[in-house]
Amino acid sequence: MTQPQAILFSSQPATVQPAVLAADLTRIFGSPPSVVHALNHLNLSVPAGKFICVVGPSGSGKTTLLNLVAGLDRPTGGTVMIDQADLAIFDDDHLARLRRTKIGYVQQAARLANRETARRNVMLPLLLGGADEESARRRADEALARVGLTDLADRKPPELSGGQVQLLAVARAIVIAPSILLLDEPTSNLDLDSSLQMALLIDEIRSQAGLTVLCATHDARLMELADSIAWLKDGSLERFADRRSVNIRSDSVSTR
Repeated sequence: MTQPQAILFSSQPATVQPAVLAADLTRIFGSPPSVVHALNHLNLSVPAGKFICVVGPSGSGKTTLLNLVAGLDRPTGGTVMIDQADLAIFDDDHLARLRRTKIGYVQQAARLANRETARRNVMLPLLLGGADEESARRRADEALARVGLTDLADRKPPELSGGQVQLLAVARAIVIAPSILLLDEPTSNLDLDSSLQMALLIDEIRSQAGLTVLCATHDARLMELADSIAWLKDGSLERFADRRSVNIRSDSVSTR
C-alpha cells in the first residue's frame, strides 16, 4: 500500500464556500418520557477541501452528524446543506444518487456484501449509478490498487483481515470519485501499524483528490493530520480549534 483551515461555525465569516453546512441541527430520538437529543442545535461549517476531525465521548452525536450529512437520516430540526443544496428538498432517491456521486461514506460497520468479491463490492456503487460493467471493473481495480488490495481483488470479505476489510470499505467509498468523504471511526478496530497506515492513506487520498473530509475519531494519528478539530458534547458543538493550536496526546486532546 502506498504510504503516504477548516473554519467551523463562528462569528467570523468563512472565506471559502462551505462544502458542508449544518445550521441549528437537531436530531431527537424516541418520544416522551424517553427522549434522546442526539444533536442539539449544532452549527458547523466545513469549507471545501479541508479535513476536520470530530471528537467527543461516545453518545456525543458524532455518528448521528455523519448520518445526517450523508442523507441516511433526516433531522428533527435545522438544516444540512451540501454545496449550498438543502438536503431537506431531496427525496430518498435523490439522496441515494447523492451518495453514489458526491459523498463517500466509510461507516463503523463496513456493510459489505460478503458473498461478493472485493472487486465486485467496489464495483457495486458504480453499477447502481449506471456505469457499464467494463468501466466499473476498471475503476474498481484502480481504487483497489490505491488502497493496496490489488492482489486480494478476487477474495471475499470474510477471507480478509480486519484491516483489509477497512481498506476495502475505503476503496468502495472513493471509487465514485466523491468530493466529500465521511469517516466514522475508520481506525477503531485496527492494530497500531494498520491504524497508522490507514491514517496516512486517508491523508494522501484527500490531499491528492482535494477532498473535503469529516472524520469522527478518537485516534490521535488522524487528529494530527486534520486542519481543524471540533469537539462535540451532548449533541452540541462545544468548541473548535485550528489543529495548530491543539496539543494532541494519545489519551486526550486539549487546546494550547
